[in-house]
Amino acid sequence: MSVPVSFSGVESGEFNAVYYARRNGILSKVVAQKAGPEDPKNPKYKIEKIEKDGETVETAVPHISVVAYSQSGNQVRIYYIGYSDKGNRLQLRELCQTNGGPWFEGALDKKKHYIAKESRISAVVAEKQKNLNVFYLDEDDTLNVAWVTLGQEAWSNREVYDGKF
Repeated sequence: MSVPVSFSGVESGEFNAVYYARRNGILSKVVAQKAGPEDPKNPKYKIEKIEKDGETVETAVPHISVVAYSQSGNQVRIYYIGYSDKGNRLQLRELCQTNGGPWFEGALDKKKHYIAKESRISAVVAEKQKNLNVFYLDEDDTLNVAWVTLGQEAWSNREVYDGKF
């Protein structure tokens, strides 16, 4: 079994979970039992693979970032590096889940944000601004932020820093 190499933990509804990408790219999570006093008969987390439309989701590069927030239900978003639809470029991808339902492709995927193989991803929900921000390095190693107003699907993007690190 391939070991986890990238982790991101969130709390959503009554559960907390650690999402991770394995070295081989497979996305999974470990889920705690419901919040509250620990059940001594069930003290461990449960492992689940992340599946969309019955297929295990895999990353092209095992770097992820996960956020959870409440907006029209409990929302979980996984951001990862996947292949473009043509499979020849790396792209920032979004996987979404509402109220523990099935995973589905997010609106960010339609924007085609191409990403550097070496990029890490950092996603954050800015509650006061009601924005979701995803930071990443584009193919030219320029730091970018893709952002969307919570509850909307119109993603925007801009360079954060255009100098060299």
